[in-house]
Amino acid sequence: MNISGNSAMMAPHQLSTSQMQERFKLADSDESGTLTLEEMQASAPEELDTAKVEQLFSQMDANGDGEVTEQEQKELHEKMAERMEKLQASTQGNGQVAMGYVNQGNSTNAIDSLLERLSNNEELDETQQAKVQEAKDMLSSNRTPESMKNAMSVLQDIIPSVDVHA
Repeated sequence: MNISGNSAMMAPHQLSTSQMQERFKLADSDESGTLTLEEMQASAPEELDTAKVEQLFSQMDANGDGEVTEQEQKELHEKMAERMEKLQASTQGNGQVAMGYVNQGNSTNAIDSLLERLSNNEELDETQQAKVQEAKDMLSSNRTPESMKNAMSVLQDIIPSVDVHA
């Protein structure tokens, strides 16, 4: 059962606390008060592949016991919201980039700034750091609009879309 509903395309940090609680309860098919990986996979939006669901589950399962509690879900939700606020704060003053929203006159500097900040972010795991490096490599010799779009696409797994103009 896909419980994503109208919020299928919304990143977790974009959901309200009540939406997150509702999703949790719907996904908790055995009503145990916790989510297993299997329950999360069964309730995930169809466009999420198994690897992404597993990655999100492992991020949520803070104590590594193989089950996610509502508190663990809430803590990850808060952490993601905080990261997005920091990203917005770091880019708003310059009209820079946040996953596809680029001030055309400053796109190269904005992407370089974002990549630099991500490279220095100690909260990113090895997989996320590898994606940052992949994006850097894509842009090292080719700065076409298409290569910048591709590099930003690679980074979307790390930082969901944010419209800094909203």
